[in-house]
Amino acid sequence: MKEMHVVEDTKVGGRNVLVSLALLIFITILVLNGTFFRIRPAEELPEMDWLVLARLITSALGFVVGIILLLKSHARFGFGSKVLAIFLAATGLSAINSPYPTIVMGYGAVLLGASILVLGLAYSAPDIKRLEQFEKIWFVIVGICTIKDAITSFIFPDPAVGEEITRLGMGTTHANQLGLLAGLVFWLSFKQTKANSILWLFRIAMLGIILGAISRVGILAFLVGGFTYFFLRAREVNTRLIFLLTCLSGIVFVLLIFSLNPHWENKVVVYGKRGQSQIEFFAFTGRTDIWRQAIRQIPEAPITGHGYGITRFTLKPVAWEFQADHCHNEMLEALFSTGLLGLVALLLLYIYNLKWLLSFSRLKGIFSSDLVLHASTIVVMFLVSAIFEARISIKLLPFQLLFFFYLLILDREKQFAVMERKMNRT
Repeated sequence: MKEMHVVEDTKVGGRNVLVSLALLIFITILVLNGTFFRIRPAEELPEMDWLVLARLITSALGFVVGIILLLKSHARFGFGSKVLAIFLAATGLSAINSPYPTIVMGYGAVLLGASILVLGLAYSAPDIKRLEQFEKIWFVIVGICTIKDAITSFIFPDPAVGEEITRLGMGTTHANQLGLLAGLVFWLSFKQTKANSILWLFRIAMLGIILGAISRVGILAFLVGGFTYFFLRAREVNTRLIFLLTCLSGIVFVLLIFSLNPHWENKVVVYGKRGQSQIEFFAFTGRTDIWRQAIRQIPEAPITGHGYGITRFTLKPVAWEFQADHCHNEMLEALFSTGLLGLVALLLLYIYNLKWLLSFSRLKGIFSSDLVLHASTIVVMFLVSAIFEARISIKLLPFQLLFFFYLLILDREKQFAVMERKMNRT
């Protein structure tokens, strides 16, 4: 018996070391791909340097460690992992007709390694506590990186192209990216337990970043995410109805204030327009032109796309001579860069993640309330952002790691349900 305990302890100790290594690699991937190190001109082709090499090495390590975790956990692949595999395959196949196949394969390799690492961590988690630890690590690291990028942008401001004002994030990552990340971090900070003063300071910092970035998409996603969080958090139907009526009354009240005080309304309009003309504002900052240009070019490579991660080199400049980094629509970007296969896979990824909302009450009894609330809120925020931005179908950023994490733990629903029933019996 003593020998058996020694063997079991050794296995557990070895597994803990492997998980710790996996989490360290995960943190490194987040930092290397999610914060500002240097800016390259948009028209300059990526070349190998220390940062590119570091990203490739950490993703390669993530791939190896993720595979080992999967082998040790004897995991059975679910629907989420299978669809994710199709999406990853689409990113690789997009190099076939791409004018820059090496760059595409590089971006695909970085995404593949990070995705397999997340798959290994999600599938090998022995309990809900480990899943919440993973989520907390993403929250802390991305939150710190977001504050660091905001401070850097504040010290070295860079006016947005074609706009008269300076926004947080321009010159580092991007104002739209920074605003959405701050919104995600803000709502992940909410739990059923009370927050301490440090956490409230952290939330205030995130609010300041959201307002400073002046990202209309980020603000909209933030507001819809907040509504989703508190609506779902209300346990009784009557409480949800009261909350809904309160929100509607608040909107009416704000509109009434604006009608009585046009000066305040003008300030909000000026803030939202960011110095743009009425034509630019209603064209969603040129997004309608970008969408039309992308649709015109899709027939050039409808099956494999123009190449994953290189839209800024393959999408022709729009009428007003602006070179877009991506198609500014999640589904359009997937179709343009990875073709029909990538689009179908991405649609299935989003649909599968909607399970957090559609089966909220049931999943809350299997996973923890905080985890299900967070997942539902984040999925809604991604859906709102998907209309005007591409966050999952572009090169690796912190967004994919969180989105894939929630997707993959849905595959373990049955396992955790069995564990929950066994615990209730005992």
